[in-house]
Amino acid sequence: MTDFREARCRQFDETTCSRGGYCNFMHIKRPSKWLQKDIERQNRKRAERAKRGSRSRSKSPLKASEGGR
Repeated sequence: MTDFREARCRQFDETTCSRGGYCNFMHIKRPSKWLQKDIERQNRKRAERAKRGSRSRSKSPLKASEGGR
């Protein structure tokens, strides 16, 4: 597949697809307003943390094994 526009189900976009889960094309749904607002809020929080210079969490380095087998 080279173009996602070709992979969309045109019938689903027109609300006439009768195949449902058996359709071989993508049924793209838009996020709810609540979800969209929540994503935007999370993105604002991340941007604020980045401005403050907080580092991302990382795992502590692995300890060298003692008494090699």
